[in-house]
Amino acid sequence: MDGISITYLLGADLARLGQDCSVFIIIKQEEEVNKVVFIKELKKNTMDQAIDYILYLHNRFSFAKIVCDSTGLGAGVVDVLAKKLNAHKTINPTNYNQRPNDNDIVVGVTFTQKNKMDIFSNLKLLMEQGKLLIPNNKKLIYQLKDFRYETTESGNLKLHHSEGGHDDFVDALACACHGIRGKQVGWFFG
Repeated sequence: MDGISITYLLGADLARLGQDCSVFIIIKQEEEVNKVVFIKELKKNTMDQAIDYILYLHNRFSFAKIVCDSTGLGAGVVDVLAKKLNAHKTINPTNYNQRPNDNDIVVGVTFTQKNKMDIFSNLKLLMEQGKLLIPNNKKLIYQLKDFRYETTESGNLKLHHSEGGHDDFVDALACACHGIRGKQVGWFFG
C-alpha cells in the first residue's frame, strides 16, 4: 500500500425533525476508484446533533471535503462547521460574500436548477464510467431508481423524486461526488 493516496469525502443532506432524514455518505477515494464506504441515516435529528455527528465522523476519517446541501436548514450547519474547520478568512466591509476556496474542508451547496443539473450530471457520469462503486443499500438504490428528470414548460430541466418519494440519499451521494469533482476539475459553487 506504499504510495497509495487515500482520501475520504463526506456528502450530507440535512433535515430536521420532519419526514425527511439527514443522510451522510462517505466516499473513499483511492487512485481512480471512488467507493461508498459508509451510509448513515438519522431520523428526526436537530441541527446540533447533525453538527456533532459530522464532527465525530471528521475526527474518525479526516475528510478532505465535507459537502453539505445548504439549500435550507443545512445553511446554518455549514456556517458552524466552516467556522470550526475551514481556515479563517479576514473579513472586511468589502468582502462579506466570500466564496469558498480549494483549501476549505466544509463546502455548502445551495441547489438551484442550474447547479443541481451540473452536480447530478457529475454523479451520473461517475456511475456511467464505472468510477463510483456503491453498496447494495436498499434505500440508496431505490432512490437512485426513483430519481427522475422532466423538461418544464419553459424548457428547463427539472430533477426530482416521484410524488411521495424522497431524495435524501441521492442528494447526499451527489454532494459527496461533488467533492470528487472539485478535486479533479475545479469547484462549482452554488
